[in-house]
Amino acid sequence: AVVWVLTNRVPRTPKDKVGLVIALSADDENQERQLRDDFIVKLQRLHDREDIGSSLEVLVMPNWLSARTRTKEAANEVLVRSRGHMIVYGSAKRRTVGGQETHVLELEGQVRHTPVSKDVGDEMAKDFRAALPSRLIFPDNNSVFSFAASSAIVELAAVYVIGLAAFVSGDVRYAERMLLAAEGQMKQTRLRPTGFSRI
Repeated sequence: AVVWVLTNRVPRTPKDKVGLVIALSADDENQERQLRDDFIVKLQRLHDREDIGSSLEVLVMPNWLSARTRTKEAANEVLVRSRGHMIVYGSAKRRTVGGQETHVLELEGQVRHTPVSKDVGDEMAKDFRAALPSRLIFPDNNSVFSFAASSAIVELAAVYVIGLAAFVSGDVRYAERMLLAAEGQMKQTRLRPTGFSRI
């Protein structure tokens, strides 16, 4: 399910769900609407995918809170308050590049898991960074398709990273389910984000 935050209260992930928190801010109302309609809403298919089932809860933070979520500390606070397992945060901006209107998505992420050794934690951080691109740039005249493609990349990264977190946390069955789902998505869509070459 997708939960839209309409008040100042941060929603919490139900106990039987895995929470994916989205905190992306936009420059203005038009950009916010496009980000929601062409990017965030498409993440709802995570809930509808048969290979994942209804285990995921997508929590979408409002623009005012997303705008404040700029640091790892702030992102972790939102993650803890929402009882989420993974957060994707950052911003969507419209800029003129080479005389052309261009969209710039800047993305960061964090994931919660049981305490692990520094080496394991460092490797997970590398895989997370490889799976989730830090910046996506595309022209405004192709924005609908590009937002959808960007959403698919974030979806793939979320499934993969949540699977890794489940594995190091000892939930091998759920980890296998998520990692096989990520593999299946890559085969079905032929989606090959650059960072996945090292995974």
